[in-house]
Formats: sequence, C-alpha cells, structure tokens
Amino acid sequence: MQIIAGISAIDRALKWLGEICRVTKSGSRRNVASDSELGENSSSGARRARSPANEEGFVTQTQVAPGQYVEAAKDVADILEGARLPEALRRSIWGSLAYFLERDGDPVELDFKSLRLLLSYIADHKDWRAPGLGVNKKGVIEAVWEDPNVFRWSLEFLPAGEVQWTFIEKKKGGGIMRDTGRNQPDAVPIPERIRQSVVSA
Repeated sequence: MQIIAGISAIDRALKWLGEICRVTKSGSRRNVASDSELGENSSSGARRARSPANEEGFVTQTQVAPGQYVEAAKDVADILEGARLPEALRRSIWGSLAYFLERDGDPVELDFKSLRLLLSYIADHKDWRAPGLGVNKKGVIEAVWEDPNVFRWSLEFLPAGEVQWTFIEKKKGGGIMRDTGRNQPDAVPIPERIRQSVVSA
C-alpha cells in the first residue's frame, strides 16, 4: 500500500510538472516586487518566485528537469493535494513551489511545517487571489499580496505555528505607513486595504 501511494504521488507530481513545463506565457504567474518599491528594505531575506523564462518570455521544457527533484516534488504534491484548494489556486502555488525546488542547480529545501501552515491559512481564505511566494535560506515560506507602489502585505509562516506579518502602504499625501507583528494564524489582523484588494475577481 505504501509503495502504491508513493507511485501515485510521483505520478501526480510529474503530471503537474508536465503541465508547468508546457510552453506558457510567463505573464500568467504573478511576480513579487521588493519592499524597495515602497521605500522599505525586505526584512526576511526570502528568495522570490519568478518564471524561469527565456528572452522571448516563455517557459520551455528544457529549462525544467523533473528528474532532479521528483522526490521533493512528491512530498510537496502530497501536502498540496491534502490542502484541498481550488484548482486554479493550487496550480498557482505549485508553480511557485516548483521554481524553488528546481532553481538553477540551487534548489531550496522547503520547511514542511511552514508549508502546511501556509496552505492551512490559504484554505481559510479560498476566495483570495493567489499570493506571490518567497522562501528564505531555512525553507520558511513567505506569502505576499501587493499592489506595487501602493501597498505590500507579507506573511511569513513560521515552523513554530505563528505568522510574522508586515503591512506597508504608501500614503496619499506622501510617506510610508508600516505596521508589523507576530500572531497565531487566526489572529493575524487583515488590513482593510487587503480585504478590498485580494478577493479574486
């Protein structure tokens, strides 16, 4: 039974990898801008997900090598499927996670506690648009919702079960408003600007 489950998970991972590897426009994945666009420096040091695109702006099959990270992909596929997210949201998250798993000979080992906490939080907000994702050197995942040069809301999902959050907003009259804190996931304050902006159209 365990062997069958493992093969099934690998098949799912390869299937999703194949979907990602098919030639798609890089614009279909939301990029994550840095805090510097709002006059702040990033505090987490997390790497940002980006499309591994060529000069024409397309992702090609030769740029992704599934065999190099199928074991890690299998584990991530299992965790992601268990979150039971809507298909479009799951695909977007998988696209970002796959980038970190295979990035240019320097893959990131994701912290699965952080990943599960992220997915649990997103599962509680399924009507939100998918966030941009970042991962720091310890594998801790950061989710970012933003409107460049307007606001940036980042949530770092800590393995201990808490969320380190930062909200940055550009004021109409000039200057930057910044608020930060650390809470249990269900106690993270959601700024009104975020409530108005992140719900999927």
